[in-house]
Formats: sequence, C-alpha cells, structure tokens
Amino acid sequence: MRRWFAVIKIALWIFVPVTLVTSLLPLQPASGLSVSSDSALIYFDTTEAFNGAGSVRLPVLPQKIDKQMYIPAVALRQLFGWRVEVLKNNERFLVASPDRVIIFDIKRGYYLLDGLESPVGWHARFKDGTLFLRVKGLATLYDLNVNLDTALKQVYLTYVPPVVEDVQMPVARFYTPKSEYRIGERVRYFDVSYSPTDEHLADAEWTGKRDVFFEPGEKVVKLRVTDKAGRASRWFTKVIRVVPEVYHNALQYHVFSEDVGRSMAFPSEELRQQVVRLPKMEGLTGSSYERKLLVSNSPETVKEFGVLYSDKLAGNVRLYASHVNGTNERMIFALMVTNPAPYEVNVTMSRRGEIVPTRFAQLNGRQGALEYLMDQQPPKPFLVPARGTTLLAKLPTLQTQQGVHVIYDFDPQESVALRYSVIAVPETTNLRELMAENLASLDQLPFHNHVRGTFATAEKVLQIEGERLVGPRVLQVADGKRDEAIRGYDVTRGVEVLNQGSYGVVYKVRVQAPPAMTLMMRASGGSYKGHFKINDEIVLVPGSGTLQPQDGLFVLARTTGEEEMLDIEFSPPAGSSLPIDLLFMPHADGAGLY
Repeated sequence: MRRWFAVIKIALWIFVPVTLVTSLLPLQPASGLSVSSDSALIYFDTTEAFNGAGSVRLPVLPQKIDKQMYIPAVALRQLFGWRVEVLKNNERFLVASPDRVIIFDIKRGYYLLDGLESPVGWHARFKDGTLFLRVKGLATLYDLNVNLDTALKQVYLTYVPPVVEDVQMPVARFYTPKSEYRIGERVRYFDVSYSPTDEHLADAEWTGKRDVFFEPGEKVVKLRVTDKAGRASRWFTKVIRVVPEVYHNALQYHVFSEDVGRSMAFPSEELRQQVVRLPKMEGLTGSSYERKLLVSNSPETVKEFGVLYSDKLAGNVRLYASHVNGTNERMIFALMVTNPAPYEVNVTMSRRGEIVPTRFAQLNGRQGALEYLMDQQPPKPFLVPARGTTLLAKLPTLQTQQGVHVIYDFDPQESVALRYSVIAVPETTNLRELMAENLASLDQLPFHNHVRGTFATAEKVLQIEGERLVGPRVLQVADGKRDEAIRGYDVTRGVEVLNQGSYGVVYKVRVQAPPAMTLMMRASGGSYKGHFKINDEIVLVPGSGTLQPQDGLFVLARTTGEEEMLDIEFSPPAGSSLPIDLLFMPHADGAGLY
C-alpha cells in the first residue's frame, strides 16, 4: 500500500506545470516550451525506486556511510536521465544535470564545478566500485529539492529546470512523421524552427541526422539553430527507434528511394565487385558528322605567346580550348576567324560555354562545359570581311597560373573554309593590328603532350530500346575500348591523333520508352566533377566537391515507366579523370543484385 501511494503521489508531482524552457540534456527526448518538474522516490531498504514513468530498479541499495545517507550516482541517470559517466576508472566521475556539470575526482578529493575546485568532503563516497552521492548534498550541488524521511526510510527528490531569461532566443524544432522506422526506410525530417525576432534563421546545426538507418537501435537526432544576430537556440532532441525489420538494404534503398544528386559508397568490397562485373552495353559511336571538332589543349600550360592551334574548316565547327597562363605576364586569350574568300562570310555563334579565368582546374573544366549545356543566350552573328580577320571571342585577362576553358559552336552561312585560330598574346597587344595583318606576326607554338587536333565529328550518339533493359546494364564512357577515342589530325605536326579524353565531344544517349529504373553513374577512372543534362534538366555531379571512385554510385535520374523517352546529354569536363560508367538499373529485375 505504501508503494502504491508513493507512485500516485509522484505522478501528481510530475504533472505540476512549470513554465520553464526545455532541458538541454542531450539524451532526453525534447519536449515543448513549457516543462514540468521531475520527481523521484527512493527507498533505503530496496533497490526499487519510482519516477513519473513507473518503477525503476537500481543496481545497488542506497548506503548509510558515517551516519549519512547516500544514493548511487547512477540513480540520477535512471530516474532523471542525467549524464553519469566514468572518466577514469575508480578515480574521476562526471555527473551532469541539464544545467550543471560536476566532475568528482575521488582520488584527489576534489570536485570541479564552473571551473572551480572544491573539497569533496561529505558530498561523495566511492565504495565497492560504485560512486555514491550524499542525499542532503544534492540540494547544494544540483539545486534538488530533497525531502528526507528517515522514519519511512525514503527520500523524495524534485528537480526544477532553470529559467531562461532571454525569451528572444531562436527556437529549434523538427518532427518526423513517425518515431519508429525499419532498417532501410526513408526518414523525413520537417524543420519548423523559428526566431521570435527574425523571419528567417541564419544557420541550422544537426547531429545524428541521417535520411536512412541500416542498423537497429535508438538513434538520437539533435538540432540547434542560429538567428541573424548570432544567438543560438537550445538543442532540440528526438529519439528515433529503428526496429530490426529490414525494409531495404543499402543498395536497394539507393536504387529505389535515394534522391537524385546523392551518392552511396559501396558497403562492401563484394558488392563493388558485383557492380564492376555487371553486363556491359554496346559502345558509343560518332555517328553525327554535321559538326567538326577543333581541340586546342596543347600546350595546356602556355609558357610563350603565339598561336595555340589553327586550322581551316568548312561547315559547322565546335571549338574547344583549355589553357593555363604559365608565363610571368598578364595574358590575352582570344579566338579569331580569317576569311580567305574574296567575299564576306556570315558566321553565327549558336552555342557557347565559357568561364571567368580561375586557378582551379576542375572548376575550370566543369563550369565551362556546364555553361555550354545550359546556354540559353541568343545566337550571336559575326560578319567576316573578304580576306580579313574577325575577333570571335576575347576572354578577361589571365593572371599568371590562371586557366580558361571555352566551348563554342560556329555555323557559317557559306561553304568556304575559314581559318579558326586560338591565340595567346601579352596584355599590351593591339588586337586590331593583329586582325589587320591576319595574325601573320604570330608564331605557331609547339606541341606539348596534350590533346590537340581536328576531328571529323563532335558528337557521339546511342539509342537504347527500353524493352531491352532487362536487368542492370553498364555503359562505359571514354574507356578507349567499348567507347573508342575519336581519331583526328593535328595539322601543325602533320600526324594522326586520338581524342583520348573525349574533349569537346557531346554525348547524346536516348532511352526509348524506358522502364521504371534508376540511372546511376560511377567515377571509375578517378576524381570527377561534371554535369549531365537529363530531359533538359541539369544534374551536377556532385552538387559540391568532387566524386571519387570510393564514393560509389551516384543517382542521376529515376523513371516511372510512363515516360516516352529519357534523354541524357553530357560532355566529359577537362580536369576530371575518365572513364566513367553509366548504370541503368531497372526496378523490376535486379538480377539478384538488389
């Protein structure tokens, strides 16, 4: 009867409202803005204790030491959820309430609170491998309300959280639709944090947050937000329970549920090997000869001024150039076209991709190609005079060690062969005089170990019938075998060349009536920072940083099986390593892989 009455009394105390802010305790589920006091009942003659949740079994009995009553420190963790940790075995212990952290150094006989050391005295004892705290000392150390009844051999403990004076602090809040999830089941987080003084918050800091968990157990997720004035909220904490039931394994989740633009590292070497061994698709072939390709990339690092590359071409042309200023002077990088005919020629720049000079090679390569795929500028017309030269493009001045990357499509209206010249000259050069003399004063710079030349095609195309995608398939890009390098000719040296990196080549892959599937990509050759255009929408690979082989599979797109087609367009960027793999992963048949 005494125990039953005690439980009822504790329950009544627990629900007395106290309008205070939420506890900061990291391992407690966060509650609302107002909280209640926490109360507990401990008996001296039994290990059974009580709090608002019911009965709790203590590991050891309370002890009477030197005529003073002590409770095991671990009882504060069991009853109130406080932190109780062993920092050094049998010597140093941490016991922390939401507002006070105290370290007990039993060996030295001191405790540390707010940076100040004080003698332990009667406050704590270490006995039989257990840290005990004096009941009456809890009021002093932790501001607990202690009601000790020696006649009934019991003590009531009540804890009231501290008051926060600054009511203008931002408030961190989030919720999930469920508190319990299966292994491999997507967790949706809804951040509903706010600031009483600002409409928008400046920052959000998460700990423990994951979109999916692949291990069972209690997962602690915390959020803290900061307002524009730099004031940080208290941590808001939620415990998510992951049950042992498997909904998806890691690969299944990535194929079926992961967001576009996310990657998944292989959870095992065995799975990586399985992906490497997937059946390969037919190679890509250059089947569009409507546009020729002129590549200027050698010397990649320009150490002297002159003509980087030049050739005469009739018809539509794509010009691709990637160079770095390796001189000690500020450099002008420009593209000019010379008309040998005795009549004017109209030329249109129909598509372009260019970047402000930068010292970052991967940014250079990625951004130039990205701007090309995204280009929505109106076509730009040029009039090239008879037997004259016109400036097609002049980039901002390059500082030493800055690089530039450009891709241009030019469409002449006449069939005459025009001379396209990529030049690098000092900043002080008079470009008008150069054009007047048709670049006769410039020397052709020598070859230096990079791709350079003129190629008969600028595109590789492949059409895939969706009904043939039965089971996972891999399309290898720029591997030199299934996707052979385009052959060309370096007119300066008079030799045949290979475009090993597919520089300036635009790949166009169309899947006709695709099944429900996930399109993925793997950086099989090394560090990759690129871009894809999927059904006219840009997907950055990756969104930030670079994609490495160890990053595994990257999600490019997902289809439902209702689409008429899936169009994939991309151009391997300078500064990234090749080859890459495109993986077509039908949902209906994982061929035992997923």
